[in-house]
Amino acid sequence: MVINLDKLKVSYGDKTVLNNYSLQVEKGEVVGLLGPNGAGKTTLMNSILGIKKISEGKVEIFDKDVKKHEKEIKKDVGYVPQEIALIEELNVYDNVAFFTKLSGLRGKEAADKIKELLEFAELWDRRKALPKELSGGMQRRLNIACSIANHPKLLFMDEPAVGVDPQSRNKILDMVKTINKQGTVVVYSSHYMEEIEAVCNRVIIMDEGKIIADGSCEQIKDLIIKELAVRLELSEINETVIEEIEKLDGVSKVEEEENYLNVITEKGSNCLESIVKVVFENGISIYNISCDRSNLETAFLTLTGKKLRE
Repeated sequence: MVINLDKLKVSYGDKTVLNNYSLQVEKGEVVGLLGPNGAGKTTLMNSILGIKKISEGKVEIFDKDVKKHEKEIKKDVGYVPQEIALIEELNVYDNVAFFTKLSGLRGKEAADKIKELLEFAELWDRRKALPKELSGGMQRRLNIACSIANHPKLLFMDEPAVGVDPQSRNKILDMVKTINKQGTVVVYSSHYMEEIEAVCNRVIIMDEGKIIADGSCEQIKDLIIKELAVRLELSEINETVIEEIEKLDGVSKVEEEENYLNVITEKGSNCLESIVKVVFENGISIYNISCDRSNLETAFLTLTGKKLRE
């Protein structure tokens, strides 16, 4: 077990932010913490890392109690904070060198590692630049390079792509995928659906310090999906084909819209093949078929009653 939280309780003064919070994370996972600001995502990460003191409960990383084995555990853990954490007086190369030295590397081994990290972050050509001379996306990538200087087995990433342009965001997401493929478990916090869906094989929806849902993106969507909308663009539409489709098991509604037929089917009915068969048997050509399922944004709204970026 990489992370094991048992009945975790964390408070700020009189306010309980996490209450009776339990969570297990296994090897190979990229776990997305999804929720609006104030949902408890950062507090959860800080509590696991020991930055925030817990009131009650147990935190284990690599099957070891964090309180008893803190120094040993932290050697194999990385953290990308929401706020960019770079040394402004040092250039790009020396920023990474600082963190590489902390990981215990020296000499040629350290130099090779620094080059590897800067090439990975696509910053080798900017190695002599100061952080302030970099774009926001470059600073974010440098932040990640510094955080993985120790080649962590577990990496926490708190909004690592916040405030960057789409191209930079895609580069960061590609970095996350590569880091995971190299054997690092990633816990990724965000309030952007597209980021979570792009990199995470497991999603935890959080709201007010509680787990609202936990599973793959598809599993969470399935929690709220009751119907599937099938939209067919046809060469023609007649009353016979509409009536025959309406009689099919699993079809709850059929609507005509110019050359389109909108068919609402029950969840799990798997009647698409039967719908297509009816159309063809009536001598009608199908130009296009699309199926509209609920997305993660809809699932979040349904499960929490809130918009993600409230």
